[in-house]
This record gives sequence, C-alpha cells and structure tokens, in this order.
Amino acid sequence: MKVEGRLIARLLGEEHIEDDTIVFAEQVKNAIDAYAEKIRIDFSNYNGNQQIIIEDDGDGMAKYEIENYWNSVASSHKSNDLQALGGKGIGRFTLFRLADKITIYTKKENGPCYKITMDREELNNVDDLNSYDFDYTESTINKIGNKGTYIVLDNAKLLSFKDLQISLETLFLPFKDKPIIIDIKYPDEFKKIEFFTPDTAIKDALMYIEGEFNNGKWQNVYFISKIKNDIFRKELSLSSETDNHLQKLINQEDLPIQNFSEKLNDLGKIKIKIYNFVLATNILKFMDISKKDIQNKFLIAYQGINIYRSDCKIFGHGLNDWLKLAEKRLMHSADNIDNKTAFGYVELSDVNKELLVEKTNREGFIKNDYSKLLDKIILSITSELGKMRKETLAEIKLLDSKYISDQIKKIKDLKLPKKDYLHPEEEIQQYVDEQLTSSFGENHKLIAKVNISKFSKENIGKQLVPIDIYQRDNQNNPVIQFKLTVQPKITIKTNKEAIFYINSSIIDTVKSDKLKWIIKEELMQLDYMRFPIATSLTLRALIEITFNLYIKKYLETNPSDSDKNKFYYSNTAGEILNKSTNKTIKTEDRINIVKRACRINRVLSEEKIIMLLRDESSGKDGIIANFINEANFTTHKSYFMINSITIKQFWVASSDFLIKLWTLL
Repeated sequence: MKVEGRLIARLLGEEHIEDDTIVFAEQVKNAIDAYAEKIRIDFSNYNGNQQIIIEDDGDGMAKYEIENYWNSVASSHKSNDLQALGGKGIGRFTLFRLADKITIYTKKENGPCYKITMDREELNNVDDLNSYDFDYTESTINKIGNKGTYIVLDNAKLLSFKDLQISLETLFLPFKDKPIIIDIKYPDEFKKIEFFTPDTAIKDALMYIEGEFNNGKWQNVYFISKIKNDIFRKELSLSSETDNHLQKLINQEDLPIQNFSEKLNDLGKIKIKIYNFVLATNILKFMDISKKDIQNKFLIAYQGINIYRSDCKIFGHGLNDWLKLAEKRLMHSADNIDNKTAFGYVELSDVNKELLVEKTNREGFIKNDYSKLLDKIILSITSELGKMRKETLAEIKLLDSKYISDQIKKIKDLKLPKKDYLHPEEEIQQYVDEQLTSSFGENHKLIAKVNISKFSKENIGKQLVPIDIYQRDNQNNPVIQFKLTVQPKITIKTNKEAIFYINSSIIDTVKSDKLKWIIKEELMQLDYMRFPIATSLTLRALIEITFNLYIKKYLETNPSDSDKNKFYYSNTAGEILNKSTNKTIKTEDRINIVKRACRINRVLSEEKIIMLLRDESSGKDGIIANFINEANFTTHKSYFMINSITIKQFWVASSDFLIKLWTLL
C-alpha cells in the first residue's frame, strides 16, 4: 500500500491537532519520558525570524533509537509503559501544526550528536513513505551540551500567546511538585498574565467538595463551606448521598452498558476535588482578592474541571465545559454550579490507562463504556456540590441582618397587582409569600402573616393591609429575630376594568389544556369595558367547553342515566352529538342537559346554583342561559349590543359556580 508523504504533515499535523498548546504539551511529556529535569521553550526570535526553539536536558536518542523508533510512524515502544506520558508514536509529527521546517538535534550522554530534518516541502514530493526515511546525520555542531534534545521550528505559524500561557498554566496537577521545570521565554511585546497560585486563590473559595471513588463506589466525600474567621462554617459527609446520586444518573440515562457495576470497579481509584467561587456582593466583602482579579488572574486559566493522569493534564476538559455545567445552570440555575466559577481537578490512577484511552489528537477520551461511566461519576459529585451550594447560600443570606432588613424594606413598599380580589385573604397571603421566596430563596425561615381581621372586600382599593414578619426557630415556630418584627403597609389598588382574575392554584387544578389556555391567555387578559363583544364571545366559548366537559364526565360516570342513550361524544372534538343523527346538539339543548346533570349531582344541587341555569318557579332561563342568548344576539343581530354592565353582573353572579365546575372536571 502506497502512502504519500504529504499525509504526514497534513493528517498528523495541522488537521489532526486543533489546539496549538497540545503540540507544546506533547514535547513537554516527551521530555518527562526522557527523564528531563528542565525544558525551555523560546519564542524570543518568533517575531523576527518566525523561529521557535524547544530544548530539554533529557536522555536524548542514540542512532539505534532513531532508526528503529523515531523513523517508525506510530512506534509502540512506549505503549506498554503505564508511566509513560506518550505512547501514540506520532507526537513529533504534530510539530507540523506549528512550522513547515523542523530541525532536531539529539544526543545521548557522552555520545555523538545527531541532526534530524523534517521538511514539509520535501514530504509533499514523497510518493510512498514505505521507501522513505527522514534524513539524519551526525552533527559537528553541538547545541545541547552533555545530553538532551534541541528542536528548531522555522517558518512558524501565527500563535496566540495569551491562549498558550492560559492553557499551559494548568498542564500539571495542582498542589503537587511539578515533574519538570518549564522555562518559557515569550516575545518582549507580549504582556504575561501574573496568575495567582491555587494555594492563594482557594482561600477565597466559599466552598469545596472532595471525594475518592474506589472499588465501584464513593468514599470519603466531604463538603466544606466557610467564610473567613469562621463567621460561617458548614461541614458534611456525603458519601452515601453521592453514591445514590450516581446510581440515579446511570439509571436515568439508561446507558447500554453491560455489567456496569463491574466496570465501575475496574476504573480503579479516582480522586476529585472541586472548589466553587461565589462572586456575589455579600460574599465578596469577605474575600481578599477582588472579583476582577479572581476572574482575570485565576479563573481565566483554572476554571472548570480538568482531568490528570500521571500528574499531567488530559486536554479537552476544564475550559471546554465538557460536563455542560453552564447548560445545566441555565436550565436550573439555583441547583447547579457554573463552569466559570468552579476550579476542580480529577486525578486518575495509571491502572485505567488501557480502559480510558486518550484520542490520538489528545483532546479527551475515546467514547466507550468506561468514559461514559467516568462522566457520570464526576457529574454525581458536581450535582451534590450544586445542591449544597443552594442550601449554603440560603443559610448565609439569613445570617446577614442587613440583607434581611433591606429585603423586608422592599416588601414594605410592595404594591399588589391591579385586579379584583375574589378571595383577598388567601390571594394577598400567597402573593406576599411569593415575594419572600423571591427575596430569600425557597429555604428561608421567615413567616409573613397578613392581618385581614377587619378586611373589607368592598373597600379593597382604599385599605392598607398590615403584615407581620417573623423568623422561624429550629422547631419551625415563629419568633422575633434581628428585631425585625415590622408591619409593612401594602396599598392594594384595583383596576376596575380587569375583573377576570383566577387564582393560579385554581387554574392548576384544571385538567383540560384547552380550558386552561382560554382562562389564562384569553379571559384573564380581557378588558371588558373596552371590548365587551370579544369578552362575551370568550365567555360563551368558556361556558360551552366547561359544560361539555362536565356532561361528558357525568354521563361516563353514570351509565344508567337515560341521557346516556341519547348523547355521546366525539373523541377528537369533544362535542356533544345526537346518537341517532350524529349531529351536534343545539346550544339550547346543551343548557337543558347541563340543567338535568346538575340537578342530579349533589354537589351542585343548591337552589342558588340551579337558579343560574333555570328559574324553576317562573320557568324562565337563568343567568347563564340568558347571557349565552345575549352573546348570540350580539353576534347575529345588528340592532343588539351586549354591554359591560351585563358582563360584570353575569361574572359576579356565576364565577363561583364556574370555578366550582372547573375543580370537578
């Protein structure tokens, strides 16, 4: 099989690697594998000669290694060494992503220096790599000293030094001695970022979680949150909770993994630690580092959760938000951490190197059962951190007396929505409770008690409603706290043109989506004073749908009723049809059917409600039937116009009845 030379530079170089930093990281790893103590990356001639120099003091290569390993594509001489950071056998070809011409000087201790040349232009003219070896000669020029490797990249491509510095900053596992000294000399024109070290930055992290996954389960999972000088401190052991969360994640995803319990055990020991920075105003005042500096001099490089093996970073994580934490936070902000304010690291053991296999482009793992399980393992502990973050922030807020005082002042100035209050006591109480939850979170310990002992529905727009606010104690009893037992006055204003307000708790009980939509999106939005015709037609449709649904339910649950033999329903339209003619029953007949159904039903058998349908003493139609007739006349008779007074009288008289029906459907 013929393989053209141009494929080496293209497929294993610029088209294989997407991140320039990976190329430099590969050279660092090669230097570590060669037992180097120091590596130098020199960009000082970059702007002038487009040249980059990479030099290390490792073991270098002898002639035998050049001929048998280096000149062999995808050589496997490192693949059986679990400690080796390389192993793909193609790392040197990634240099073509950076430059067109590569010159390598390499030397074993006390041995000769060899020069190897790789040239893109020369490779492009090679028809078959099977008969080609890269040129290497014994060099009379020794750029190395006693031993090591010296690489010169000429005609280098444009680089982003900022991206390069940010990415290389997290190349090694935090809080451990670096396996090699990296000396990078940037061009004089480039202004380096002076990063905070992790040891310094984490002092301002509000919370962290750490744990160890081993033998197929979580162990030693601890959550700790504290504010400087222990103004606030919270410590919890969460091993069983995190383990349960992992099982739920695996079951929810329905992962097609055979024997996943055994495979979890095969992954060996995995250590993880995640810090969360909370950059809210009430937390920033306790931090030594400013919000701007923690973002621009630490999180800009260290944000996200990176994965390390043999103390070196596996690319494709961290800044890339591989766990989609930002997306989860967007959907449920209170329950999730943000990738941008998290600093975490995962430490893998060497035993899973053959199970968690790096991609040849070094950007993450090849997708298999083990990589999927690793994702779930890490998500289980990030989810626990998110849950504890939510609880902790709620507790910290309620420790801040100024915060509580400021929020209650907002509630004192609260203006309730403009509307008619059908059930003012419960509606005002519900609204104030919602404001407390909005201000203090779902876990707040405040109680608002609306004092409506002298409340008059008729004068609702003229009254001030006193509200007492208390703090709950550990037994959930209301007690005075922070000396904030206040009585905020809330002025209630109503809009006389908006009468169709239905409590959300009532709407939630309506099972029919069509009925619920008409109530919320049509009825409650209408201004009956300005648009009486549209209002009457909406009410007519609402009544007919309500009655149809009620009759259907009644006839289905009372099969012995004689009406069952006369009428049935279409499954698609939900209309009442005559069984013999298959035609829709007229509106007048529907009213009579409703009347009979309601007379039988004990819940609706009160005289007042029957009168809404038909006045038995006079034999005349009741309020509902009259209203439908007037709505019909408005539509079909040019000389007749329904008015707003009729609409309001109808709604005041029949709204309780209709709401009662909705709760029964």
